[in-house]
Amino acid sequence: MRVREYTNDVPATLGAQTNQTITSGDGHGIECIGTTIGVYFNNNAAGWTQLQTQSDSSITTSGRIGHQQNATQNVTDDFFGGTVVGGAAPTEFFPRRRL
Repeated sequence: MRVREYTNDVPATLGAQTNQTITSGDGHGIECIGTTIGVYFNNNAAGWTQLQTQSDSSITTSGRIGHQQNATQNVTDDFFGGTVVGGAAPTEFFPRRRL
């Protein structure tokens, strides 16, 4: 897994790639709050684990999210994004995502 940003259609990788084996029932997610970008993995047994944290202060407005998958065997469903709003902290980082 790696974090990439596109500014004016020019790609840039933030930090190093994290290698993670993903199997059926596992989940992964990204959260962006302020300038901090967190990458998470859920192996469907141990719960959510943070794999990496990146920081990027070059983007100051909202944009679009995306997901790219290079493996030929995996299928992703329930991909979505939203806006973080004030209130109580969630009990999970993300809704469960099945692969």
